[in-house]
Amino acid sequence: MIKRTLYPETPRIPEKTNNGVVTEKMDGENLTILKYNGELLIAQRNKIFNKDEVFSDGNIGYKGLKGWAREHWEWFDMYLNDNTALCGEWMVGRAKSYPPEVVDKKFYIFATAKVMPGLSLWDFDYYREHVDNAFGISEEFLDLNWLGFVPTVKRIYKFPNKDELDEIYEQYCKYVGGRKVEGFVINTNNMIYKYVRMKNGEVVEYSQTGRKSG
Repeated sequence: MIKRTLYPETPRIPEKTNNGVVTEKMDGENLTILKYNGELLIAQRNKIFNKDEVFSDGNIGYKGLKGWAREHWEWFDMYLNDNTALCGEWMVGRAKSYPPEVVDKKFYIFATAKVMPGLSLWDFDYYREHVDNAFGISEEFLDLNWLGFVPTVKRIYKFPNKDELDEIYEQYCKYVGGRKVEGFVINTNNMIYKYVRMKNGEVVEYSQTGRKSG
């Protein structure tokens, strides 16, 4: 087992930007599936596991991950391009806080990336329409019923201010049946920013300096 953090901290929103897309910030556990120099690996927030560790009797952390990884290992090993990573949210541990129709899969992708020597990630791509570039297949990949994508909320053509994001948030919560929404991730030209509205299980005002706890 290698102890290392792969996925960087996400900055809060700026004041100005260009074209972009708003996606729902799913309240899951960070998971990365990557291939480096021909070897498939699975990384949690600060731990990286190889095939022997995944297929051993030991625990690798996230609830349900070991069985799911074993089941789909061959598919990822066959189709994921070398020196490429999939970054997403592992939702098994948090699925009960979402309606079944929202979280009906275990892994939801929000980005792809390149893998550099030393197992660091760079060149993140947060656009869903580019995900198939990480694979040797396209349409077949998009039709899989066991991989998901974080939900798209809205396409934007200027960066919304706080009041505009608050309005988008209220509209989106109504659209998804009034359930509690963690917040948004705003992607503009492959730079992402967080708009977080949940703290200790309750909806709060967005704060540029506040951080989620609990």
